[in-house]
Amino acid sequence: MARKRLLEKLEIVKHSLRNDLVWFFVPWLTSMLVILVLCGTHGDGLTRIWQDLWELVTHPNNFVAFPLQRTLGLSLLVCGLSIMLVGQTTLWNNYSGFVVIKKDHQLVTHGIYRYIRNPIYLGAIIGFAGLPTYAASVYGLLAVMPQIAVFVVRIKMEEVLLAEHFGAEYELYRENTRRLIPFFY
Repeated sequence: MARKRLLEKLEIVKHSLRNDLVWFFVPWLTSMLVILVLCGTHGDGLTRIWQDLWELVTHPNNFVAFPLQRTLGLSLLVCGLSIMLVGQTTLWNNYSGFVVIKKDHQLVTHGIYRYIRNPIYLGAIIGFAGLPTYAASVYGLLAVMPQIAVFVVRIKMEEVLLAEHFGAEYELYRENTRRLIPFFY
């Protein structure tokens, strides 16, 4: 009863919370911890990542002094976070950290969503690939692969919920856009 009232208060009309927790959050968190551990144990670590990023922002002339893999890793991180931010901002009130349909939910098909249905996940994958690249951790980079699979599972959960809720409108949108990589997949 309390759960139902909470969902009503949050204006959630459809959800996949249990599946989201079991098939996304637990595996994603586990893979994220593995990536972080591998970056520290089989790489240069991530302890200076924010200092290095700030150094490049405040002193761009020092760009040439940075090792290539650190520059590439920071670039991937910033690019991925930027794509995520654009995706979340475009969704605005429709955004949720969970797979849900809210009251008055709108199917967003403009902005970055005109080209790709899941820019937030694409940005996350790019950003998380930047961490082991920055740390020069091949094992950490390999650990990003299972995380991609976790995102694909979550994308499928979302697609089921959106197709149930929006029907033909979502099917038409799905036919005209790519799932994760613009112009490819």
